Amino acid sequence: MSRLIDKTTNRTHPGELPELGCLLVRIMLIVGVLGWGFAAAGRAEDKDQAQVTSTEVEELLEQLKAADRSQRKEVESALIGLGPRALPLLPEVDASQPTSLRASLERIRRELQRQKSAASLEESRFSYSGKVMVSQLLTEITRQTENPFAEQPVPEDVLLRELQIDFQNRSYWEVIGKIEKQLGLHYAESGQFELADSETESLIKIHQGPVRFEFLNPTTKKLIGNEQQQLWRIPLRVYFEPRLRPLYLHWKGKDFKAWGVSGEENDSTESIGLDPYNPDASIELAAESDQGGLQTILDFVGPREVEFKSIQLRGSCELILAAGHESVEFDLSSKPTEVIKRVGAARIKLIETSRVDVKQFTEDETLEENMLRITLHVAYSPQVMNAFESHRTWMFSDPIWIERAQKERLSREPLFQTLEQFPGEIVVAYDFALPAGEESGSRLVYRLPTLVTRIPLPLEPVELPVQASGKID
Repeated sequence: MSRLIDKTTNRTHPGELPELGCLLVRIMLIVGVLGWGFAAAGRAEDKDQAQVTSTEVEELLEQLKAADRSQRKEVESALIGLGPRALPLLPEVDASQPTSLRASLERIRRELQRQKSAASLEESRFSYSGKVMVSQLLTEITRQTENPFAEQPVPEDVLLRELQIDFQNRSYWEVIGKIEKQLGLHYAESGQFELADSETESLIKIHQGPVRFEFLNPTTKKLIGNEQQQLWRIPLRVYFEPRLRPLYLHWKGKDFKAWGVSGEENDSTESIGLDPYNPDASIELAAESDQGGLQTILDFVGPREVEFKSIQLRGSCELILAAGHESVEFDLSSKPTEVIKRVGAARIKLIETSRVDVKQFTEDETLEENMLRITLHVAYSPQVMNAFESHRTWMFSDPIWIERAQKERLSREPLFQTLEQFPGEIVVAYDFALPAGEESGSRLVYRLPTLVTRIPLPLEPVELPVQASGKID
């Protein structure tokens, strides 16, 4: 039996900052004094950006309560003008408020959440110039971009190396590419590097916004029963910035176009169009559980006996993702039931908390452990879910945990019970190994997206070399 108890308040979910593990902590203690100067010098926030104060929000809320219909729009605009930083300072909407106030607060929250979601879809940017230890660099990248790294993201000896860098407002994937080149590494999993080898060094890498595409050399394969054409296969791996929560990558066969380029380097070149193998196919790959590189193959057909020196490719796909994540909290001290919280288009109801005896199976024995069971009802409005009815299972991956009085974080047990399931709506029971009597001072935290959206990913033309070793029968 194993369970994770995170004794930090750092988040490890997409969009939250992680620790880099005990090793980095030890290293940072060694270089702590230098770290203070590094953080100050490399800070990327806009110093002129005004902080939103609770006093400022409270004054506008008082005006909103007293305003008539014509004035209310002006106050709403003023609150929206404060930007997404005002979201945590707004009161929750509840039935005790006047109808006009509830309507105004809902409009304000909706617009601020839309702004926050839109901002989260942009590619992350990073700035720093100077000499820096790898461990410090990774920590600073996380701080500026909110993209976490693994507990030990690179080999231990690499963490202690120093780099001379000059990054000025560079995209996250540009920074990762520079790190790979200088250290002889390859970004292999979400927040994890591996030593580069001949295959990874030959990859063609491009990025579009917060997404990176990696191409291996094209290969060919005979088409059985077709003496005139052969199949060209282009292996593709897709990475997303770890802070994002991708759900699906979608495209149609005809959305990608390819050309075979023939001719020697000093001769005139000729390009021959390659047809999609299945132009009408609609491909949809589940992306949420595979930030370590979503793998697929793009297939095209071309003339059988023509030799190409390269394949040119361009096209587009669409990323469906959950965005605008917010957290809701329930105080467990009083054993709450029938408590409802609203975040954007989502409604979360804590139905009940109870103590249950759960069987735990090990290799040698079966144990019975008393646990806290929490039953939730989560529902999204039809405006959000209508277009995504076939994709509702992503809701089961919403992060949920208990923050104990000692500031420890207790993750749920791996297994859970689905009590009801409809499009955009679930009733689910989670178990937590929280000893009886420790509910006092503990809080349930449930993190969920406020928006499910699509972003187009046009792929800039890329030329992929064809190697003799890449041809297969």
